[in-house]
Amino acid sequence: MKHCIKQILSILFLLFSGLFYAQTTVSGNITDNQGVPIPGVAVVIQGTSQGTTTDFDGNYSITVEPNQTLIFSSIGFSSQNVQVGNQSTINIVLETSAELLDEIIVTGYGTETKRESTGAISTVKAEDLAIIPSGNIE
Repeated sequence: MKHCIKQILSILFLLFSGLFYAQTTVSGNITDNQGVPIPGVAVVIQGTSQGTTTDFDGNYSITVEPNQTLIFSSIGFSSQNVQVGNQSTINIVLETSAELLDEIIVTGYGTETKRESTGAISTVKAEDLAIIPSGNIE
């Protein structure tokens, strides 16, 4: 009899503890100030390393607790912090920020800013590539 009561109390405890540690899935769409979806926006739960990025259409989905804050950030845009609360859909409009832009160099193994670069840098323009003779089957 005591064993049965302990099992029932354990089951009730597990059921009610889930109510206090509720998580919800938040989804939404991220656009710029002209309404164009922004792919690749980082959506991170503040104070953690958990996050996601937006797809090609600017959509995202992430599981959070109601008391957590989401940070939305992307290169060339001002970051925004939003408290989740009881929201299940959070659509964001990111404002462009020209002062956040700097020359970025794409290398074969990563990216860096121009002032951090210590190696030789070459610039190739599209016009230069167009005048290079190339063989074809004709």
